Amino acid sequence: MLFRSSLIVVTSVPGLQTPGGCLTDPDRLVVASVSMSASEVVSLAVSSSALVAVVVSNVFYARQAREMRTQTLNASRDLALSAHESMKTWYIEIGRIFIEHPELRPLFYADERNGPLVEPSTANRLRAATVAEHLLDSMEDAADFESNCSGV
Repeated sequence: MLFRSSLIVVTSVPGLQTPGGCLTDPDRLVVASVSMSASEVVSLAVSSSALVAVVVSNVFYARQAREMRTQTLNASRDLALSAHESMKTWYIEIGRIFIEHPELRPLFYADERNGPLVEPSTANRLRAATVAEHLLDSMEDAADFESNCSGV
């Protein structure tokens, strides 16, 4: 079974013979008749619907990519805030140690306000070493945070 269909042909070649048998003028739109079989019509419909499906899926893909970008930025900010809170906890803990053991402060901040530096006891020497480790760990975390999360 044959179907009759209209086809718009755009040409810029003078004297072009179209399938309908008419001659065309340069740069003129011509409507010509074309015969197509049922399988050609089905093939054209399937191809057209596939094109529409590809366009629609690309639109959804673009939306999904934007949403993923937004979620990734939000997750990065949340991780940066969490790291910042962790560093603040370190510093609060060190401040708490200095409040509970004021005799350690002169070992870290020796100046006129803190009094003269005296030889610490063994217990205070061990506490001071632990506080020094905490300070170094917190400074290292701050440096890592600054180098890894400065763009967040």
